[in-house]
Amino acid sequence: MFIVNVAINTEKIAAEKLRDMLVKHQEWFLEQAEQKNFLLVGPYMDWEAAGIIITRTMKREELEAILAQDVFHAEGLASYDVHEFKAVKILPAILKEQV
Repeated sequence: MFIVNVAINTEKIAAEKLRDMLVKHQEWFLEQAEQKNFLLVGPYMDWEAAGIIITRTMKREELEAILAQDVFHAEGLASYDVHEFKAVKILPAILKEQV
């Protein structure tokens, strides 16, 4: 599994273009969630234009190919800080959390 911190460099994007790109970005991560590639996705509450992705177990190369499909990746407008980890315990309470 991987944890991916995504940070969008909004300073390099005009406001109108940013809105359009954010729609495509959201469509991309919803599609990945539907395909069960992303298990958890959400914005940081204390870091503007940034969020976290937790992925299913996959090869690093597969994840890199998925990240390359993000609209912000293609233009080099976001950074993707990727860390592999091994989940050893999932608490039942996490399954009851409201999204």
